[in-house]
Amino acid sequence: MLASLYVRQKLPSKALPLFDENVALYEQLDNPIGLWWTLNGHSTVLEALGRLDAARRDAERANGLAKKIGFTMYLAGSTRRLSELAAAEETSSRLTACRRKRRS
Repeated sequence: MLASLYVRQKLPSKALPLFDENVALYEQLDNPIGLWWTLNGHSTVLEALGRLDAARRDAERANGLAKKIGFTMYLAGSTRRLSELAAAEETSSRLTACRRKRRS
């Protein structure tokens, strides 16, 4: 998939519209496993673009799908993705606090 190639090349802004299209496609096809994979990829791209709130929404939606699918692999993948985002959010919060402290 071209979107994944852009992600590997560290070009998230080019990958985002392709992931947007894929999310819409998998929603129409009622394919929960395909949608799960796509939402996690979309979440990764959004994180790379600094859009952590949107990235978390996608990851939480994928986690809901994992619960419906009921396979350990998807549940574990969702837990890992949510953990990655929690770490990114913590890092972002610490950077913001350091910047505020330097300005004071």
